[in-house]
Amino acid sequence: MALSDRTFKSKKIYRQLISDNKFRDKSEQMIFNMLKNSEGEMRFGERLRRYIYERAGLKDGCEEVPVNVYRQIVMAEFNDRQVPSHIYRETSASLAQLSKMWLTGKGASRESVLLLGFGLGMPLEDVEMFLSKGLLENGLNPKDPLETLCWYCYKNGLSFYSFQDLWEKYLALPDGPYDKSVLSEDSSVFRVTRDNIRTADELMSYLSRLPRSSGKGRSVSAARHFKELCDEAVLLLSELFEAGKAQTEEASGQQTDGDGRSAASMIENILYSTTPRDINGNLRPMNGIFKHIFAGKRLTRQRISELSTGRLAVARYDLITISFLVSALKLSAFLPETKVEEYERQTNAVLSDCGMWPLYEGVPYENFLKMCMSTDDPLLTFSDVFEMCYKNTGFGDTDR
Repeated sequence: MALSDRTFKSKKIYRQLISDNKFRDKSEQMIFNMLKNSEGEMRFGERLRRYIYERAGLKDGCEEVPVNVYRQIVMAEFNDRQVPSHIYRETSASLAQLSKMWLTGKGASRESVLLLGFGLGMPLEDVEMFLSKGLLENGLNPKDPLETLCWYCYKNGLSFYSFQDLWEKYLALPDGPYDKSVLSEDSSVFRVTRDNIRTADELMSYLSRLPRSSGKGRSVSAARHFKELCDEAVLLLSELFEAGKAQTEEASGQQTDGDGRSAASMIENILYSTTPRDINGNLRPMNGIFKHIFAGKRLTRQRISELSTGRLAVARYDLITISFLVSALKLSAFLPETKVEEYERQTNAVLSDCGMWPLYEGVPYENFLKMCMSTDDPLLTFSDVFEMCYKNTGFGDTDR
């Protein structure tokens, strides 16, 4: 279901920019202007309102309809389907309070999306869309018992009452040894098995293989892909630095020492070479609209280290950004059109394997990376645009 003209507008802006005769010579300024004038990421509440607006066939403009109208629709649909204000854990918040939060908030929890799936009678693809585009997180996790059970209900159009019945049957399963491969096997392997479930008995058999506590948010596939991409980036950067070192030694007639930089520092320095730093060498945060566009999306050396050691779960933007770096290094000799196509193909393959939505032009940051890849030197463009963002708005005192 089409939720907004924003995605189409973003695609139109992208195509207009890269087809402009001035883009090759003024790409940095044009990309910067695009970011400066962007509407920012769509808030969860706005996405939910647009979804309800289109489903209900309301006549006035989406933003002209009062929030209370949407709220009444949500509450009526929940009541009609006899869906409470929680999935399985009791909450003190009423449905009226929750619906207001959902319709006006910037984000929401995964459990809220699962609940909305039942309350609004969403088909499976719409629930997946809200998880992927609304929360910018993984789709339904095939290693998580709750999400797998919800997946089965959405897929088969079952009611919340049926969900509760299946949940009780799941809780009644005897505790026993679970499949240890759940902790190490890629989610894509489990997803194939889950997608072939046809009956409630097959569902219970599958759920019995999963541990009761599944470690939500820790994607083995994402961690593996991130490590592989980081290793590839470091190898490419090492070759690049060695080639530059050899040229310097040949020109000067003197041997130079290695710089001893860590892998995380190498990646941070190549991506953010023009970014202002504090006295400890840490990247400064941005201000203004750019703070919201780039917040949580920068691969600082600290974040890379925490991702590599498993202290942080690998997120969508980590994969997209490291994939951008690898593609920019590998495809430097190709035409811009080829670079963009290969970047999209390789990145989308990784995202798909991790149960994530493909590159999405409705998000300014993802559009920004595609535009950078459409230039002769993606990394230089990336770095220059970052510098322009800082010069335009200044920076804060500490990183976020």
